[in-house]
Amino acid sequence: MFTRQTLHADASCQKAVNGWAAQQAGVEPRGQLHCVLARPAGQPELHVMCVHLGLSEAPRHHLLARLCEAVQHSVAADAPLVVAGDFNDC
Repeated sequence: MFTRQTLHADASCQKAVNGWAAQQAGVEPRGQLHCVLARPAGQPELHVMCVHLGLSEAPRHHLLARLCEAVQHSVAADAPLVVAGDFNDC
């Protein structure tokens, strides 16, 4: 599991982050990060997910399934969502 100290991109937008969660999957140090960013009044929160997929097919599929599950369980159907990261030839 990641700790806040292992996340590289949290310093510049700490005040805008309403919440975050991180997961690590498999034996390679790969995982996903989900944070919820505050937006100006009247606009819905922005969900941002960053993923680092593995080099081999099975771990990639496993983490993609976990990413889809996280979206289904944590992001409303009408909420804005950005998914970015290193997809390793997915």
